[in-house]
Amino acid sequence: MAKKILIVEDNEDAALATTVQFAGAGFEVRSVSTAKDAVKAIDLFEPDLVILDLLIPGGGGYSVLKALRSAPHTSRVPVIVVTGLEDREYKERIRAFGIGAFLVKPCEPDALITKARELLDIAPKIEERILIKSRPRRRGDATVQS
Repeated sequence: MAKKILIVEDNEDAALATTVQFAGAGFEVRSVSTAKDAVKAIDLFEPDLVILDLLIPGGGGYSVLKALRSAPHTSRVPVIVVTGLEDREYKERIRAFGIGAFLVKPCEPDALITKARELLDIAPKIEERILIKSRPRRRGDATVQS
């Protein structure tokens, strides 16, 4: 069964890109754009991970974090905060909620998926890895290790 990701992002382009990225990597994905919708979606969708923008309408990301952490059935759901706010105060305030990661926009798509897999404790699909068996080097060969 695919892991469920809830994306909370008010920028439609960013939400769509992240949704497509995670769906393509084999996750079940839902996307909402407001804090109010996020709180509802958390209860209905029961995500395994939440990707959260802080600056969203309807109460902001902090209200989503408070709701998530206050309910026993969601208190341990990992959260990746993805925001344009790079301020140290925000980072410290967010860390009090026990988030899994804090990424500053724009972030690399691969970094986001890697962090999500790390927090969900799942390995990437075999076809997403580069596996090169050892063989004698020949002139012009590149060495790649994983």
